[in-house]
Amino acid sequence: MAKSVLFALIIVSGQTAFGASWDGNEILRYCGRALEDPMTLSSAQSMKTFMCMGYVTGTVDSIDTFYGTSSSSKPKPFCLPEGGVERVHVVRALLKWLKSNPDKLSWVAPDIIKQALADAFPCK
Repeated sequence: MAKSVLFALIIVSGQTAFGASWDGNEILRYCGRALEDPMTLSSAQSMKTFMCMGYVTGTVDSIDTFYGTSSSSKPKPFCLPEGGVERVHVVRALLKWLKSNPDKLSWVAPDIIKQALADAFPCK
């Protein structure tokens, strides 16, 4: 079982080149079923969901950290609630934004995530 999971992870993760950013299509491909009950997903879809959550979490943390600790003169693009927010809520906001903005599917994923969260969690 562990070998099967490892093999699936290698296959799924090998689909995007190292250093290449996802775009909106990749987000939909990996995150499209992330809001469903994990018990109803196939092993392959579960792996995509884990990759989605990891990618989105890493991107959000990177953006939040950059704007929170850098000497950037640019304002933070989004402001998460004081106590944080569950990953599922971030993915829900992201998928909602993509469905409302299908013309932006070609944008790189970090830009999509930043804009989706700016719309969902604006700074006051």
